[in-house]
Amino acid sequence: MESLAELWRRLLFLLRRRQFDRDLAEEMRFHLDMKSRESGMNAARRQFGNAALLQEDCRDAWGWRTLERIFQDVRYAFRTLRKAPGFAAVIIVTLALGIGVNTAVFSLVDRLLFRPLPFPESDRLETIFFRNATSTNDSLSYPTYQLFRDQSEVFASLAAYDDVTVNIRFGDDDEAVPGEIVSANYFDVLQVRPIWGRTFRPEEDQVPSRDSVIMISQELWQRRFGGARDVLGRHLKVNGHDFTVIGVVPSGFAGVQIDRQSKPEIWTPIMSYPTVIPWADAVDLLHYRDDEWLSATGRLKAGVSHKQASARIAQLTEQIKSLWPEGMIANEKSAGLLIPANESRFPVGSRTAVTRFLTMLMTIVGLVLLIACANVASLLLARGVKRHKEIGVRGALGAGRARLAQQLVSEGLLLSLAGGAAGIAATLLVQRLLAG
Repeated sequence: MESLAELWRRLLFLLRRRQFDRDLAEEMRFHLDMKSRESGMNAARRQFGNAALLQEDCRDAWGWRTLERIFQDVRYAFRTLRKAPGFAAVIIVTLALGIGVNTAVFSLVDRLLFRPLPFPESDRLETIFFRNATSTNDSLSYPTYQLFRDQSEVFASLAAYDDVTVNIRFGDDDEAVPGEIVSANYFDVLQVRPIWGRTFRPEEDQVPSRDSVIMISQELWQRRFGGARDVLGRHLKVNGHDFTVIGVVPSGFAGVQIDRQSKPEIWTPIMSYPTVIPWADAVDLLHYRDDEWLSATGRLKAGVSHKQASARIAQLTEQIKSLWPEGMIANEKSAGLLIPANESRFPVGSRTAVTRFLTMLMTIVGLVLLIACANVASLLLARGVKRHKEIGVRGALGAGRARLAQQLVSEGLLLSLAGGAAGIAATLLVQRLLAG
């Protein structure tokens, strides 16, 4: 183990490298002159030996040999690549495209299929589905939702929701705004808190059209209200009716489902359906059991497993068939089941198609990366053949195979780092294009 004095000497050598080289060259010239006076210049050089090797031995004694060689290799690699900018640019661009596209596509696949939903303990969230002989869907009527909510006994809370698009007037402008119509406990089930204001109260979701309250997204708040803190209490004209803003939902919140063309920007209670759903006036959505327009996701109680909850949902589905033999569930001979919300972010019917498409996409971009690596390898081999004479000269001057290999590896690593950095920029660009 090196002493502190030895360590300090080596650090000083790194800091004063140029001064050391000048002093060493001066001393070597002095000794060579002294010997040449005694036996002539040619004999003195033979006795003195290879000056370059002696300099290397002195540097090894004073500094860190491995670290010195790495620095030398990096500097030499940088100078070499700077003399061949076209070659370096082709390598870097090729790696950037291969790495960037693959990373962006893998990030997309991870977000759509593998990454858990961005809610606390999302593994406890379950979505109710119904399967018959021909299909699987997550649609249920409001009476069916009430029965599952009140009698399932496996959910700490069960929320219902559906996509809507409403027309909102902002000054003299009308804008079609996507959103969701949700039960009052929707944000509590997902454990999402507004950044400003509050969520819906239970009494605001009991009587149709009585409490016209609305929550807006942070994006809509910034776009239409400039982030004004007095947005709470303002009135919005939603489909021609006044709604009061009570809260601002955090940026990026998109609910449970992600198979929608645009993120929701407003949320209203289910009891506002006569206003926000245009065709609702002709149908009694609160009591008509055949009109399946809602989806339901709940948070399991502590200690309740997925298997136990699924068995209870299947049991309740059979009870619904006997209670409402004229209902849609009984008519279609559906069986109730639970699917973890992390796996049901796409409708079950389209999940297989989406998975196949994303698998095919990953295969294609993987082949693109493989081709890019093969092209880079071919270019490096061609450059190596072209540098055969240079490498031969360096070997003749005393460079061993390991030393030459280390130098070539340093050039490859430098190109890889530059390609990786460019790949990060390409990833950000491709992700922006995919998001757009």
